[in-house]
Amino acid sequence: MSRFIIRLDDACPTMFKKKWDRIEKILIKHDIKPLVAVIPNNKDISLNHNKYNKNFWKKVNQWKKNKWDIGIHGYSHSINSNSSGILGINNKSEFSNLSINKQKKIILKSFNLFKKKKINLKYWIAPFHSFDKNTIKIIKELNSKIVISDGFSYRPFTYLGLKWVPQQLWKFYNIPFGLWTICFHPNYMNDEDFNKIEKVFKNHKEKFVSIKSIGSKFPKKNIFDNIFEFLFRITLKLKKYVI
Repeated sequence: MSRFIIRLDDACPTMFKKKWDRIEKILIKHDIKPLVAVIPNNKDISLNHNKYNKNFWKKVNQWKKNKWDIGIHGYSHSINSNSSGILGINNKSEFSNLSINKQKKIILKSFNLFKKKKINLKYWIAPFHSFDKNTIKIIKELNSKIVISDGFSYRPFTYLGLKWVPQQLWKFYNIPFGLWTICFHPNYMNDEDFNKIEKVFKNHKEKFVSIKSIGSKFPKKNIFDNIFEFLFRITLKLKKYVI
């Protein structure tokens, strides 16, 4: 049977509070525990939906108490290059194509801020799905136990020395096999989006799991994963759904 993980991107002190409160209420109602991508120090003005919320980190701690998983979403969500990185989705990046020293400086800042806020470094999520092999090398050197939430496969895998949980979807497809992460951007969701996902949760609740519940088996990425990625990109035309 297929399993699905919900990922919520772009949580920060200036997020669209009303919309995040709405998705939170829906998830709690259906007892679904997502992975939340938290920006440690947001500098992306496009994410200034509300005034700065000085209680934001209290909200993050409340999510933790609710057994939601917290992922580190880059550092400032800044666009530092026009490189699409190893995934080739968006032509913008906080990390990809920067020197290894510049990347390490940014990643250290983000890790140190999370440590200051007493949030465990378990999951890493790149802004814009863009990073390169140097990014992975640095993360591995700093914390080899971090799991990457990204990439395209039908299963978790190990690649470049780290564990990956693939993130392949931006809306629900009732696929009969595999593990799938659906990425939502609550800041941009509308009434129709909220109504659709509540209907999905109501009809398919048994398929949704937390990222921590998937176990520890992460086989090495192989030719079958590569073939799947190629076919998957063609079939679903992923770029159409990327924000």
